[in-house]
Amino acid sequence: MVLADSRGARLRALDAKLLELSAHRRTSPDGIDDDGGPLCYLATAIARSMSEWNEIMREMGVEKSSRLEPRVAGVLAIESVFDALLDGPSLGVLLAAFELEATPR
Repeated sequence: MVLADSRGARLRALDAKLLELSAHRRTSPDGIDDDGGPLCYLATAIARSMSEWNEIMREMGVEKSSRLEPRVAGVLAIESVFDALLDGPSLGVLLAAFELEATPR
């Protein structure tokens, strides 16, 4: 039940960010022109990459205590790479979509 509640909360957060993005697009000609779909696909790709990074590190013999936390690594990657590329509402959608993808089902 806790996992379902966590995913539900993250889904509601994503919905809120998508609404913010939509409102921003109506009032500002700046930024990327999309409905959030490509950002959600990008979030899914980042989540998969974080899992792949963990597999590679495991194969390299990195100890469990040093295990890369995929959710934390993904947020750091998004904030460091995409902060300069995306406007605030788009970055918010990307982070919220990633958080949803990174939550166990």
